[in-house]
Amino acid sequence: MKNKSVIIVLGFFLLISLIFNYQYFQRYQEDKRAFEVYSNELVYELYLLIQQTEALIEVDSTGERFAINMMDLTSRFDRMDYLLRRSPIFIKEVNGSVFSYFYVTSSLMKSGYSDPQTPPFYLDLELTTYERQFLIDLVELMKEAYEQLTTPEEPSELNPELSPEDFKNVISEYIDITNTYDNRFNPILEKYVDGFKNS
Repeated sequence: MKNKSVIIVLGFFLLISLIFNYQYFQRYQEDKRAFEVYSNELVYELYLLIQQTEALIEVDSTGERFAINMMDLTSRFDRMDYLLRRSPIFIKEVNGSVFSYFYVTSSLMKSGYSDPQTPPFYLDLELTTYERQFLIDLVELMKEAYEQLTTPEEPSELNPELSPEDFKNVISEYIDITNTYDNRFNPILEKYVDGFKNS
């Protein structure tokens, strides 16, 4: 009788353990799938943003065509910023919202910079020398992040070797500018503002 009770209790604990393990496994699979979908979308959007920025730099559009191209590019920067702000939803390793240079660049292109006063990019209806150089430098920074996230074999998808923690580290090092003075974007912005101020 005593052995039967022990077997029933052990069976009960085994059943509870199996239920919790199954739920944990399901949650793990859901988290993994969410990370894969989100990160691949972000990598693809970054690829498109790089392509579109390079096209604006290389094609000397002016007037209305330039304004349309600039609005399209600004929308692409806004989309990247939106994706990055949503990263904590899909990647539990990201603790807070990401403040990206995509947001700052979009604001700069639409509204200019306030200290010192620099005009928005579209004001001259063509890229100025300083705006062009800013975008060239920015493309290099975006490419560095892109190369960290992808492999040459699959350039439009996330490197399958990267864990969510690795992904977070790349975003922190190459894209997040929460720490204003210790990021890769700040020197690019300062160079643009100084060049404009001294012109």
